[in-house]
Amino acid sequence: MVALHRNGWSSCTGFYTFQLTLPNGTLDAALLQRFYKTEGMAPKSKDGHIFFFPGDALISLLEKTGFKVVQARTCSIPRGLKVSGILHLNKDWKEAYRITKAKEQPEFNPVQRKKHSGLYYSYRHFINNSKNLPGLYSFGLDYLFFAVK
Repeated sequence: MVALHRNGWSSCTGFYTFQLTLPNGTLDAALLQRFYKTEGMAPKSKDGHIFFFPGDALISLLEKTGFKVVQARTCSIPRGLKVSGILHLNKDWKEAYRITKAKEQPEFNPVQRKKHSGLYYSYRHFINNSKNLPGLYSFGLDYLFFAVK
């Protein structure tokens, strides 16, 4: 997820201009490799990712493009602990990686109706952010960067 803000406000860092959430490439690729080793066939990326970058490479890319990373956080820790083998994966985890015939997709519609009230989404945002840790750790499934230019 990318969010660009001109003099935006973040409760984490104060003012920022750029917020970026990316997968932990090392951990994300681990299940693809595990699927290949156990099934003997090429997997598909269940989230559609085609490139995988470790955290230090992401920081380097941001800095080389003129951004200063003011904070980096580790997100999706419970899912990351499952992927890293510390917690158990669901029994059917391999199904998301199997290559299947493409299903017909509905026409893209950028305006989607919210299924819940604004309070529900605010609560979910708070709960999800409360599970984030400052810094980049290998056991998180995603990284969140706040940067200024």
